[in-house]
Amino acid sequence: MLMRFALIFFVAAIIVAVVFTEFFGETELRTPESTSVDGAIIETGLELDESNAIVSFSDIFKINQDFYIHFENNGPFEQDRVTFQLIDTKDDQILAQENFNVETEAHDLYSRVFFSSPGLYRIVAIVGDQIRATREVIIEK
Repeated sequence: MLMRFALIFFVAAIIVAVVFTEFFGETELRTPESTSVDGAIIETGLELDESNAIVSFSDIFKINQDFYIHFENNGPFEQDRVTFQLIDTKDDQILAQENFNVETEAHDLYSRVFFSSPGLYRIVAIVGDQIRATREVIIEK
């Protein structure tokens, strides 16, 4: 009888652990961070205004929800190529990379992206061969 109770308790504990992890495991994500070189910045949000600026900033989005990246270099690019990388922070794997040809005197760029799985991701803006800014975003279920 005691053995049966122990087995039932053990199975129940496993079920509770699985359910707890499913519902609460992703709240353990750390706060999104960003980096900047010489004032360059990446902003993210759901909507752009008529001048292609983010209307309402956010770093939390849903799976497959399109959102905008706005990269401000804080000065002319002085290069003819800007690259956006989308990186999974779990293993630093580059999930996508998009190269944009830009005017050397331009200073900002925007794009639309989405992520198909929940997690914490990093967006990287590279001008020429130099990382100028990063921004992390949380993708929720």
